[in-house]
This record gives sequence, C-alpha cells and structure tokens, in this order.
Amino acid sequence: MHIPRLEDALFEEWQKATRDTTIKSFDGIKATEKLRLVGSVYEIYIDSTLISNLQWMVQKQNEKSIFGFETSKLVSLIDVSDFARGSHQLIVRIRLKPKEYVVDRSDPELNYYAKAYFFIDR
Repeated sequence: MHIPRLEDALFEEWQKATRDTTIKSFDGIKATEKLRLVGSVYEIYIDSTLISNLQWMVQKQNEKSIFGFETSKLVSLIDVSDFARGSHQLIVRIRLKPKEYVVDRSDPELNYYAKAYFFIDR
C-alpha cells in the first residue's frame, strides 16, 4: 500500500545521511539506493524474532513501470525452514511513521503495517 508522504520522509532521511543537496526529490535518487532506503523502513518479524539481512527486490506491476510505491511491489523471500511446525505470526512494522499513519495513538510501539498468520506443515 502507498503511504502518503513516505517518499518525502525517505528523501529527508536520505538527504540527512548523504548531505547531498544536488538531488531535489525522491525521484532523483538512483533505483538501487531507493530499494535500500525502502527496505530499511520495514522491520519483519516472525513471532517475536526480527528477520534481518533480507534481500529486497522490486516486482514491477507491468513492463513499462518505473520504480514507485504505486507502480511496483517491494518483495523479499523469507526462509522459514528453521521454524518449528505449527502456527506462526508474520508482523511487518514500519520504522518511519508519517503523521497520517498511526495505528494506535495511545501506544506508538504497537503500530504495525500488517499482521498475518501462517502454518508450517512438515
């Protein structure tokens, strides 16, 4: 899902880190750098275990799409072979929280982008 202002927030974070003033918007950043930035926004958990070192890929909606939240899907494959048989919970948290994206205003630590349950059957 496209979150309004997320590209602006990512661009601001990128500018602070790189101190590059020649690029004026998120669109001006190289595609590989955009992928790294977008991947850094999400924290992926299975149950309570943070899954780190994910390899992010862009899956374009169609051949002519350029990289963007509305024209592409950001995907990563997760190896679940080390997890026990049974029910598990996948939690995707968003590290940057634009003002209009706050799930629980009373407890910001509970904010999450998505939750899904899955079953491993061996």
